[in-house]
Amino acid sequence: MNIQNKPSLLPLAAALGILLPLAASAAVQVAGVSNAMENTYSGDESATDLVNQGESSFSSVAYSSVGGNTNPHFGGPDPTGGANNNGVHGANGTNTEITFWLSASAGDTYTITYDLDTAVNTDGYDITSIQTIHAWTNNSGNQKNQNYTVEVSTVTGGAGFSNIATVAYLPFTDAGQGGASKVNITEDDTGILATGVDQIRFTYTVPAGATGQPSPTIREIDVFGTATNTGPDLTPPTLTSIADDQGGGPIMPNTLVTYTVSFSEDMDDTTVDSADFDNAGSAPVTFGSITESAPGIFTVEVTPTGLGTLQLRIPSGAVLDDAAGNPLDTTSDLLDDTIITMDDTAPTLAGSDIVDDRGGASVLLNKSLPLSYTVTFSEDMDAATVDAADFDNAGTASISIGSIVEGVPGVFTIDVTATSAGTVQLRVPMGAALSDAAGNALDTSSAIVDDTTITVDPTTVVVTPQSSLGTPFADTLWAGNLSATDLINAGESTLAAVTVSTAFFGGPNGINDGVSTGSSDSVYFEAPDNFPATAIYDLDLTTNTAGYDFTSIESFVGWRGNSGGQGNQTYQVEVSVVGSPDYVLLAVVNYEPFGPENSDDHESHVVIDDSSGTLASGVDSIRFTFSAPLIGGTAPGTVVREIDVFGVPSPTGPSDYDVWAALFPAADLTDPNADLDADGSTNDEERLFGTDPTDSSSQNPIVVALDPVGGTFSFTRRDDALTGQFADVETSTDLDMWTKDAGAMLVSGVPDGNGVETVAVTLSPGLLTGPKLFVRVTQDDGILLSQNFEADGGGFTVDTTAGSDWERGDPDSDGPGGVVSEGNGGSMNCWGTNITNPGYFADNTNTSLRSTVIDLTDVTAAELTFAEALDIQAGDMAVVNIIDDTTDALISAAIYTADDSGGPSDADWNNVAAIAMPAAALGQKVRIEWSFIGTDGTANLYFGWYIDDVTVKRVTP
Repeated sequence: MNIQNKPSLLPLAAALGILLPLAASAAVQVAGVSNAMENTYSGDESATDLVNQGESSFSSVAYSSVGGNTNPHFGGPDPTGGANNNGVHGANGTNTEITFWLSASAGDTYTITYDLDTAVNTDGYDITSIQTIHAWTNNSGNQKNQNYTVEVSTVTGGAGFSNIATVAYLPFTDAGQGGASKVNITEDDTGILATGVDQIRFTYTVPAGATGQPSPTIREIDVFGTATNTGPDLTPPTLTSIADDQGGGPIMPNTLVTYTVSFSEDMDDTTVDSADFDNAGSAPVTFGSITESAPGIFTVEVTPTGLGTLQLRIPSGAVLDDAAGNPLDTTSDLLDDTIITMDDTAPTLAGSDIVDDRGGASVLLNKSLPLSYTVTFSEDMDAATVDAADFDNAGTASISIGSIVEGVPGVFTIDVTATSAGTVQLRVPMGAALSDAAGNALDTSSAIVDDTTITVDPTTVVVTPQSSLGTPFADTLWAGNLSATDLINAGESTLAAVTVSTAFFGGPNGINDGVSTGSSDSVYFEAPDNFPATAIYDLDLTTNTAGYDFTSIESFVGWRGNSGGQGNQTYQVEVSVVGSPDYVLLAVVNYEPFGPENSDDHESHVVIDDSSGTLASGVDSIRFTFSAPLIGGTAPGTVVREIDVFGVPSPTGPSDYDVWAALFPAADLTDPNADLDADGSTNDEERLFGTDPTDSSSQNPIVVALDPVGGTFSFTRRDDALTGQFADVETSTDLDMWTKDAGAMLVSGVPDGNGVETVAVTLSPGLLTGPKLFVRVTQDDGILLSQNFEADGGGFTVDTTAGSDWERGDPDSDGPGGVVSEGNGGSMNCWGTNITNPGYFADNTNTSLRSTVIDLTDVTAAELTFAEALDIQAGDMAVVNIIDDTTDALISAAIYTADDSGGPSDADWNNVAAIAMPAAALGQKVRIEWSFIGTDGTANLYFGWYIDDVTVKRVTP
């Protein structure tokens, strides 16, 4: 797309020399925030505001006082600027970037006056907002408090000053408390605090009762605004947008629709009334109130009173003027780009519209995990009215309703898990409240029942126990049965997380490491305090999104002498499946071969399998709950030596490409990279942009051409909830260099029956000023960072204060903490705090590993995943922080804290569960920091921290 913008020819503004008065103070808003960390707001300072010492708008600064010091003890006076107007916060406890009067007492006042340059901008400046930041490490709480007034003088107002704001933000009281505060001053009516300003003065007062060193410690003062322009307004207004509050409908007749109609500037509201609007659609309408909610923004109430369509229009010839009297161009109709349809037809659902994924065949209890139903209504439904409360079972089995997802309009996928034997017949019960997208209710005066019944047969799980007495565990035949490659083994990529309840000894990975040599490789649950005891293993779904099929489970229990109960096994096994939050009982083990007093070594081995070969399918988590053995003894309890879970990844369902291809049954769309209709777009590109792969004329997804004035256009795409793709708008002036428009607004419409939606785009206004502009839309999987460190260090950098550096390479660490001899999942390379044999980090290490820059400018939600191997002791700190991309200032602290409470044998690779990027990190460029502080690595033989397979990915909020 090529936008050719011709410059508008306007007459020169007459030099009338008229300045607007100061903005009314009633609309001034003062907002303060505070934090106990001194550098919390270190990234918020501006180096481009009006009073910044590097800006042409800044002329000079002067300091004065009444009482105390004449000049600040730190910072200023500096004729070219000062420490509080240079856009630099400074390090913690550093006085080079502050303004502070040392000798101060209650009632003293200190004044900072900024002169603005009027040599070029002779009319002065419009002040739009003010920001002040105070911060220090300790001493008087008032050093972080903010107590001041703001006054301005204007070009035409002589030498006098007028007050525009008073600030009394005093969140700190503790004399020894460190911290920071930030105050923002704005105006919520016109957006302008003052106009025609040539001087701005801040007068600080030490509050009564302030002690210690009560003078404020000023880190930064920022004054934002633009040059005042007093020439006449000769620019006509434009219509920038029309937006309804119904999401584009459909709606029922007589539903009030409130439109927001936005113009490019403030309008004369006496020229905007109901005569200026009508309906370009076919439905009869009535108009209600028309109100200017903000300068240039109007709410227009419209009620369609019958069937048809609604499309708000400013008709040709309508007369609307801006505040200066310039008319809106209405030589042609100005139309809303959204058409709302009236719908008074209730949706329907029949029993035959409820279809299960088993073809009605019977299932085994432990393999009905879950049943997937497709429920197809006659039209698009309001998804907010379709939830678990709207379904139950008309059969005899107990069920749990899991996820409910609307794949395409009106078609829902519902996961149902049978938790007991019996029959399942999904039902919408009488009285359930479900409505279509327009609000018409489904008729549930009688129940709507699936016409197919599924029989859930009892489980065929087999529990096979064995026991042995008198032989040390490590020397028995069963010791050779322990697996280091099963699904939940601490070294396997299939394991995501482990949670083990409080035990007398042992830790999270002591019973899933394939080793059983002593207490460090076991977990002892002692009666009665540690029971019931749980061990939960969450499986990794990053690659195997459909979960896992279990084939068998083995448990090994026993100890050397003491109570016989320590070798008995009493527990139950439950599993949850992908898409369901509930655990379902899989097996119960009650095997107690040993008496209460057995001085001999004793152990037991239980195998759980299924006569069909599969214990459970689609599993994402398994939970073991141990009960205290009925047989007690000297030290009653259970010593679990090892749990192994065997299985394979579950087969995945059809991909979105497969689902989309099925919409064209007569077409051969086997190859997504082929171009069936020879229109220049691959089959997969046609899927992503919602075009027809069988029609060469259906090639362009642009459905509304680019408006060179408003910067708006619309395109089609397949619903991103189905594709998992993220759309970006990129612009260029030469078709060579493309830049993402981070400020572009994308608003998605309602998907049609084939999952295709229309997306309305508004470009950033600043892009529309040049002679030409090219725009394109791209889609990707949202990967912002992906590094496995096999080829190199991924651009990561190291900052070490003391001790060992982070190192990248092939690890060779071997000691009491285990063995780290490879990267995650058997790869060669990773990053670690010391990867050279034996691998112990230096005592008193303080080192940080920092990622490359991650652009989150236009990202609304993202997740971080990585793998770690960990071997640290109590008191060591291993945390993930988010830092500024250029200053390294802390944005979000400890979004993840590594935990090695499992003890010295816990140095296996684990995939860390997805970590949500905090809101404070979004909307900007950041880096991720793995910060490690360890005390006695060499002295006490600890490896430290290893990381691998780092990914940051956009996700749907």
